Amino acid sequence: MQLSTGALLISGGVKFIMGTSKYQALQEAVEPHLTVQALAGIPISVIIGIIGAIATLLLLDNRKFPAGLIVVAGGLLLGLAIVFGNSIVQVFNLIPMSILGVLLIFAGAQLTLAMIDLNQRKDLFVATLILGITLASNLAAGFIAGMVVAHVLRWEKLSV
Repeated sequence: MQLSTGALLISGGVKFIMGTSKYQALQEAVEPHLTVQALAGIPISVIIGIIGAIATLLLLDNRKFPAGLIVVAGGLLLGLAIVFGNSIVQVFNLIPMSILGVLLIFAGAQLTLAMIDLNQRKDLFVATLILGITLASNLAAGFIAGMVVAHVLRWEKLSV
């Protein structure tokens, strides 16, 4: 389940960085709230996304300014959103969509690391099945199919 959710987050993050999400397509802009849309023919969202990814990678092992501070800042922004409601939307529009894409990619990558804990072949089969069905249809269908197959594979007579 975490593998499928992680894959969906990663694909959503890539769409934000590439400027192909539904919102960006409706706005007909890679960064709808910025005036500059491209720099030397490269979409500005790709440039911002690359800079954000490099900054995130540098912060992962930084002792003086840990990446956890980014999480705290995100919590503060969420608190502002709860307190101020719709009036804070203009402030949130200042955050580029590609930065959200970078956050989604890293969150998805952390979720997919759950595959490391799977040791048995049956468990890997179920995780891969859920991922395939999720990507082909939706997460709910993948979850239901995975639960059924995991229950069926508990029988000693069946092997993968």
